[in-house]
Amino acid sequence: MKKILIVCVCLIFSATIFAQIKFLPGYFIDNNGKKTECLIRDVDWRDNPLSFDYKMTTEGEVQKRSIEETSSFSVDDGKYERYTVDIDMSTDIVSQMKDNPKPEYKNQQAFLRVLVEGEATLYYYEYQGIVRFFFSQNGNTPEPLIYKRFITKDENGYKQISRNNAYKQQLFNVLTCETIKRRDTDIAYTRDEMISFFIKYNKCKGGTYKEVAERKFSVLHLHLRPGVKWSSLSVENELYDSRDTDFGSQIGGRIGFEAEMVLPYFNDSWAVFVEPTLQYFTKVTQAPIGENANFTYNSMSIPVGVRYAYFLNDDTSIQLKAAYSFDIPFSSSLIFADDINFMKLDVNTRNNYAFGLGLRHKRLGAEVRYQTARRLMGGYVYWNAPYQQSSFIFSYQLF
Repeated sequence: MKKILIVCVCLIFSATIFAQIKFLPGYFIDNNGKKTECLIRDVDWRDNPLSFDYKMTTEGEVQKRSIEETSSFSVDDGKYERYTVDIDMSTDIVSQMKDNPKPEYKNQQAFLRVLVEGEATLYYYEYQGIVRFFFSQNGNTPEPLIYKRFITKDENGYKQISRNNAYKQQLFNVLTCETIKRRDTDIAYTRDEMISFFIKYNKCKGGTYKEVAERKFSVLHLHLRPGVKWSSLSVENELYDSRDTDFGSQIGGRIGFEAEMVLPYFNDSWAVFVEPTLQYFTKVTQAPIGENANFTYNSMSIPVGVRYAYFLNDDTSIQLKAAYSFDIPFSSSLIFADDINFMKLDVNTRNNYAFGLGLRHKRLGAEVRYQTARRLMGGYVYWNAPYQQSSFIFSYQLF
């Protein structure tokens, strides 16, 4: 089962590279102002692109257009316009921040994403975690809205994070209207609050405006996850092989709930999940020296991982999962006993990895999961108890 699962995961992952992203109706405008209707590969970019793939017909050849030859393009709810602008490339990683409050500008060409279009237009730029907003009035070249986090020291000499919030003063000084008050510009440097402000300003000015980009949010789903598991266990002692015991394999049940957060990027293909699961293994056999060996293992397993969905259509997808699985054992022990001897060892587990391949259709799903060996006697130096498990899991989306 392990080899089959690995082969399937590799094949599906390879296919996603070429087939996952859809071509949707859109257009691009070249440097001469010529507009071309076409089909554009909708990547649902997180970072602003420098190029895009397109084709003229459904069966047509895939072609690429670069930023140098394209003044703007649009696909689905995304519209991008090319400008040469000053982009603050200051890092937002705390360990790499500097003590300079001034932006570290780099003048370059970029496809800025249009969020709100009107008398005052709001643009968005993101690159490797750097998020910047720009604005323009009446079709002029966009200007950066200044925001920067930087390092300062408090009165005791300890480092702290300070903020250059110059964008608030920019909005108040430039985008003036009778209904815009000082408190209206006291907003966070976030997509939603910026969009709301620019909509309010354009409404105040009485002109036409359009919210071009759909606001996307992470979506939380909860799944009920019952299933069947195949598990095997053997116990070894490095000093006394007389107690090396093979407990064989066992088929049992498992029940869990999965909380899945779908990320608002890449057309809902990626998600993170956590899946608390109750499971058990109980087996009695005979050790080589004739003692009865009783292994009882009950636990709450908590895989935390990522999910990738390869959509076959709007309702059906192939699911690929990888997780790091924590484990909390309870009422678990290994007992060796006969008429004379009695020895009890506590179960102390180690974490492991899990990989899954499944199919989901609307609210229903099924998954085959393989887990790497988990050590159940991790608290002992000379005892080793590798626990192997594979599962077939059913899934029902509660919401």
